[in-house]
Amino acid sequence: MSAPEASPFLHTVVPYLATADGLAIDAVLALSARHMAERERSWRLAATNLECKALSSLRMRLGLIWTQGTGSQPDVCLAMMIFCLLEIINARDRKWVVHLKGARSLVRTMNVTTNSSRPLDELTAFTNMFFAFQDVIGRTACGEEPIFGSEYWHAEDTAVNAWLGCSPALVSIVCDITELSREKLRLKDLDLEHKSAILEDRLESLRQAIRQPDDKDLRKSADVKHVAAQVYLHCALHGSRPGTPLTRELVANILRCVLSFIRAGKGAGLLWPLFVAAVELDPLDDCYDGPSGTVIHGRSFVLGALGHLAQTSLSNTVKAKQVITQVWHARDDACAEASSTASCEARSNDWEHFVAPVSHSISLA
Repeated sequence: MSAPEASPFLHTVVPYLATADGLAIDAVLALSARHMAERERSWRLAATNLECKALSSLRMRLGLIWTQGTGSQPDVCLAMMIFCLLEIINARDRKWVVHLKGARSLVRTMNVTTNSSRPLDELTAFTNMFFAFQDVIGRTACGEEPIFGSEYWHAEDTAVNAWLGCSPALVSIVCDITELSREKLRLKDLDLEHKSAILEDRLESLRQAIRQPDDKDLRKSADVKHVAAQVYLHCALHGSRPGTPLTRELVANILRCVLSFIRAGKGAGLLWPLFVAAVELDPLDDCYDGPSGTVIHGRSFVLGALGHLAQTSLSNTVKAKQVITQVWHARDDACAEASSTASCEARSNDWEHFVAPVSHSISLA
């Protein structure tokens, strides 16, 4: 998403490959071949063969780690990250979560077998962030138990990370929103209101810092994810719904920002804010104010945007589209069964009712 800021894949992964062993090389080749296979069918056999070779090497290395208790192994972390990406690209909904859980076990083993006071190498630190971010963003949709906890995010770190497309501080807030939404039934009303207010204050007061002020794309990315977090907070904790004026305003802001990126031919990092906006589109009024007096037709725009993301980013738009359309159908059915607009909106928690039940094991990062 950011041109001036270097991608961690370029400044961390690629230099590491210059001296890496066969496992890391095989995994990267498998990812590259699968990416090519998405465009040219002739690459599919090569991609499958490379994936099998890399997976066999990974299993052997993991077996040695579990039995011998060896310490930090960046190439294994890199291979597991790549297999997460491969399963996401292949649209295997639950298999990528298996790799995520395996990565958690690996990280815990490495923490035990290495000196905790020694800082992680750059590649391992990046792969840990990758796993934790996938977990946090995916769980916003379904509210499942965390695989990687909130300890991976520093609430005071407001500097925008080029790969995240936002600050660790924002991710920390999003993580806390999910956890509070999971605790709601166990909390008294006053406790819930108090904790919700604290999170809302943290989100409203957050000012994300860009290292290079002229990096307009990174600024827009951080801003649109901040807006998506606001939608998520109000719908998951405050009972806001698609027809709520604040929700409509925030959704319109997201759609306008996504449109500006699409017009510029960019799509990386946009799946989560697009998803949040899509599942909160108003089923009774699908038109939103676009730039320069134009109108954005919500559902049509979202489907077109997902098609653009499929061509410009490594994300599982197939699963996202499936969930989004299921939410739309459920909303339409609810409105058709309702005797009035008011009863159509009469849900205790819109997000839990329409979004969470159909969003298990979705990747949105």
